[in-house]
Amino acid sequence: MQNNRLEERRAHIRYQLKLRARLVLESGQEYAGYLKDISLGGTYLLCQHTVTEQELNSIGNVTVFTLQDEFSGSCKLVRIGSDGIGLLFKKISPQQLLKDLIKDVEKNI
Repeated sequence: MQNNRLEERRAHIRYQLKLRARLVLESGQEYAGYLKDISLGGTYLLCQHTVTEQELNSIGNVTVFTLQDEFSGSCKLVRIGSDGIGLLFKKISPQQLLKDLIKDVEKNI
């Protein structure tokens, strides 16, 4: 039931996908892994590295790698989970990012 409440609070639909990604925080700390999902508001990065509470709300740059391209933009680390981190898009056009990602995936189907 709690999961349903969380879904109701979300402003954007989440799309499940698995793409390689890397987060570099302003501190220089890097996290690499795979996206679990993406929405117009942000993404969840699955990673095996330990993320400290001190890094919560840090600003960074996330780069998403597709088969032929890479897309990047500014984000804020807003959630620390047991298997990864939640990122809120900042100075990035999430609509354009999603369009570009979908276009790239369609080219390679």
